[in-house]
Amino acid sequence: MGSGDKSTTYGILCHRQYSDRVRDALLYNNSFNWLQLLSLQFSDSQQSIPQTSNIVDIPTSDHKGPRKARSGYSLFVIDNVTISPGYLPPMARKQISWAGRLKYQCNFSNINIGSDGDGDTTTYKHLILEIWKELSKSYNARNVYRVDVQPKSYSSDIITAFITHINEILQDKKINLSLSAAKATHVVNIVIQSSTTDVQATSSSDSTQQSSKAAYWGISNAREHFTGLNQRLNDNANKDIIIETTDETTGVDKRVMNDSSQDVVDVNVPVSRAYYKLAQVFEDESLIELIGSLHNGNKGVSKKSILYHGAGLDIGASPGGWTQVLHNTLGLSSVVAVDPGILANRVIKLNGVHHIRAELSTDTSIKGLASHAPYSIIVCDASISDATELLVKIVETLKKVSSMLLSGEEERGVIALPLCLVITLKLPYKTSGSIERNLEKVKNYIPEYLEQIAKLGGDDVVVRHKICHLFANSTSERTLLAVFHNKK
Repeated sequence: MGSGDKSTTYGILCHRQYSDRVRDALLYNNSFNWLQLLSLQFSDSQQSIPQTSNIVDIPTSDHKGPRKARSGYSLFVIDNVTISPGYLPPMARKQISWAGRLKYQCNFSNINIGSDGDGDTTTYKHLILEIWKELSKSYNARNVYRVDVQPKSYSSDIITAFITHINEILQDKKINLSLSAAKATHVVNIVIQSSTTDVQATSSSDSTQQSSKAAYWGISNAREHFTGLNQRLNDNANKDIIIETTDETTGVDKRVMNDSSQDVVDVNVPVSRAYYKLAQVFEDESLIELIGSLHNGNKGVSKKSILYHGAGLDIGASPGGWTQVLHNTLGLSSVVAVDPGILANRVIKLNGVHHIRAELSTDTSIKGLASHAPYSIIVCDASISDATELLVKIVETLKKVSSMLLSGEEERGVIALPLCLVITLKLPYKTSGSIERNLEKVKNYIPEYLEQIAKLGGDDVVVRHKICHLFANSTSERTLLAVFHNKK
């Protein structure tokens, strides 16, 4: 990145636990195509990452300053971004504290820039003069500028240098600066890199050490910076995360229950935060269309019809968030929700939703599941912390349902191909290291259980799977996504 570079680059300050997920979404997302993000390989051709991008991590743990800049947050510069951070899903946007569009890079040489911004006005003179070259092209005395600096510890020195050196150029005039977002007409975004960092290339798993002192910067008008970006991030994203919870013993909407004058909650409003896990997988139609192409060779298949060849099954459904996605988002005409708990009233009233109020492996569940089989999509967000136990239960239940169907008068299978499987893996969590160790164990035995499910569809069934970390997953959760289809 340098002067005149047209690539889209952002400085991002986000919660450290979400930094990898945010990076993936910004790099691999093309018109919101989650198929690229999930990187499922459905054919012999390898899907390549669209562009080679650099990620420069900038340490923030030792900096003092506002809460968002402390050790719980990660600051990085990322180029070749395919979507603005302001248009990521709300679960991602709420984890981003600040973002600034950058365009230029200014390298410092033979200058000692401290990690706490302990420079002076001459330290940053070269940077300020480079910024002024671009700023002067559209400078107007009526313009009001806000200077956003990350890490914040550099802010005071750089703003002082900004005023000093630009006012020297303007002489009898003074540049107008403001901390107020309402008063600013333009924003100068500056990210300072002053220590050894890892530079990662998405085209390789390798990372290299880079020791340099550099500033990344760009100029945005206030509308771009605030309205289109930062006013959609962090706490501002919460307004886009709509959840209307229900009473766990009655299924009645709490808002209505607490205020009888309130209108009935719309059936499309999510009943739980878990809704957003499954919703992310089906955010656009690319995955469904590709599943359809595996089934009949047609790529232009609508998500409103491709999964109609079977029913939907939601295991551990209460209060019904994932059932809502299957019914409302995917448009399935028949959805079976299995859980001994209560479903939200507005979910159970949906046309085609059938609630089996029992544990998964009981006779009641087996009989109920058999009556609605076969299933073209099976999802599970059950509260079982042992992923092995969960997979064993699902496989054993499907085998029992299959045996019941095969022994009956009407020959039916338990699964209908192509089949999509989405399961939340809830891993034991003591430390971040324990999550990774448990995840590695899960990865080793998952193929065995998927093959057992595949055999229920015949001997020529192929299964592809991917473990991903969705935005609505907790730190210790991962999502297993698998697709089963016949060999071509």
